[in-house]
Amino acid sequence: MLNNIFLVDAFVGKRERGNPAGVCLLDAPARKEWMQELAEEMAQAETAFVCKVDGQWQLRWFTPVCEVDLCGHATLASAKVLFSNGLADDEVRFQTKSGELICRSDGDRISLDFPSAPAESCSTPYPLARVASGSSWFGVSPRDYFAVLHSQRMVEEFEPDLEAIEAAGMRGLIITAPGEETDFCSRFFAPQSGVPEDHFTGSAHCTLAPYWAGKFGKTHLSAVQLSSRGGFAEVGLDEDRVVLKGAARIRLGGVLGE
Repeated sequence: MLNNIFLVDAFVGKRERGNPAGVCLLDAPARKEWMQELAEEMAQAETAFVCKVDGQWQLRWFTPVCEVDLCGHATLASAKVLFSNGLADDEVRFQTKSGELICRSDGDRISLDFPSAPAESCSTPYPLARVASGSSWFGVSPRDYFAVLHSQRMVEEFEPDLEAIEAAGMRGLIITAPGEETDFCSRFFAPQSGVPEDHFTGSAHCTLAPYWAGKFGKTHLSAVQLSSRGGFAEVGLDEDRVVLKGAARIRLGGVLGE
């Protein structure tokens, strides 16, 4: 295949433009330093690096400043590239730092099988006191702080204090509320990972899904992320797994220079 570097919009919807991700197909494993440099050049929230080793697809993700252990939209983007270029049939299994992640082609969409990461109530870290005071529930997941606001309008109008979010630690901050046209809405901020606001965060939905499934008493939900570009997904909860179903489109394909 001629092209080995792609720009892919993931979790696009009718009005949502989705979250762009870089996808780099490698002939052999690359040095971490080289992948980090390329991710910085790509300047996307995440760039995925895909390589087949001993018959298995290996997948790693980098923000412009660090490697992360789970990224939903760049996984969806990677599966889209493999399916569209005939490198995988209807299913691809990625070996990652978060274990095996399974992606399945489903018509014009792709489903992702991820581990659930429920949030638990916690005391408020001082830098996020303002966020917690305006929320109906505040907690923490294995990766992120998690604030439930009262309405979609509050989520839309939320003005993040990025310095406070960074000082609070963890990977970032999820804010969420019941949606107006979807079951729930959210936004996600991770300045400490080089991503002030993400456009659609698949891994955050590993926490959002169990919370809202419990609130609504159902395991299939619709979700929108209210970033400037927006993103849409169908979300399912199956015991300790979260299934995200979303659409993607390849915007650019090219060849890496030396």
